Amino acid sequence: MEFQYITALLFAEGSEGPVEKYLHTMQKQFGFAYPLPLMVPLAGFSGFFPPDRVDREKLKALENLSLKGISQSSPGIVLELSDPDLKDRAASCLRGIHGKPAPVPVDAPFFNWNGILLHPADFPYKPQLPDICPAPPDTSWKTYRFGLIRLQWESGAPWWRHVEWEFLWSIRKAKKAN
Repeated sequence: MEFQYITALLFAEGSEGPVEKYLHTMQKQFGFAYPLPLMVPLAGFSGFFPPDRVDREKLKALENLSLKGISQSSPGIVLELSDPDLKDRAASCLRGIHGKPAPVPVDAPFFNWNGILLHPADFPYKPQLPDICPAPPDTSWKTYRFGLIRLQWESGAPWWRHVEWEFLWSIRKAKKAN
């Protein structure tokens, strides 16, 4: 088995309903196969680190989380963030503590998408992306979470085939947004 720790943006509990409904519609109407939890992956890491590594002031200063629409690219079909730079700003919320530097990300090529993965590119079934996709929920979340997830998948197989995940911790981003 292979594994990796990743930081991710997660919806606040109870606020993910509109996106879950949208994903369910896309799956039912177009055959999308979403293999991961509802998250925007930020960066991969080789080991666990505690939540005190998150700079909470920097996290609080992040903008609202909103989605703009679907795109098809090398990672697959993605529900993109409205602000593509939010991912980089969120990924930089880790800090050094007690004389130790901030955790250093590792190369995680299959997490290089700027939003929520709806369907992996190398999945055996290729859905037909409609000419005009239904619009994503017109919502802007001031409150969301920054978390650490442990992903595990079968060695030598496509990562999405037998992927399992465990939410290790999350920190709520307060409502200071614009």
